[in-house]
Amino acid sequence: MDPVDAGHYYGILESRFGIPRSTFDPYLCFRANSQALWIIGRDLELPERPDPYAMGMPFFYVRMRWPRPTTHAACRFGHLATRNTVDLDPGDLGLLLAGTEFAVAPDVAAGVDGNGYVFVRCYGRVMGSGYFRPEGSAGWLKGLCPKRWAVRLGVDVPKDEPADDGSV
Repeated sequence: MDPVDAGHYYGILESRFGIPRSTFDPYLCFRANSQALWIIGRDLELPERPDPYAMGMPFFYVRMRWPRPTTHAACRFGHLATRNTVDLDPGDLGLLLAGTEFAVAPDVAAGVDGNGYVFVRCYGRVMGSGYFRPEGSAGWLKGLCPKRWAVRLGVDVPKDEPADDGSV
């Protein structure tokens, strides 16, 4: 696959999270499919045969209204973020993994610049990403981690239940 210019996506990481573009100098990006941009080390030597089944790491979801870094990218590069990070209490980790929207306190919301994607830390480590929606001095956070991560860790993932509208 041929590399693609990922400058736009590096710019999103720099402007939203404070991660310098130079962080990505050792990497190449390519479109593995129409949905995602993948990243791989420039110095990786791929075998001529057999053709690689997969290479690199999912980096950005690009076919969204607002492109966002993947959970893999958040976990790999999120420690470099200087803004738009949220530090969770361990008790909220299950809510993050389950993709539940939950309230966050003003002290947790203080490091976020309004509506948008955030990197979420717990125990000082980036655990993934979420979508933050401010409300007054506090806000709401919805986890964007893959649901299969919650299942593997034994976190109860709520099922979507139909609204009780009285119909049978």
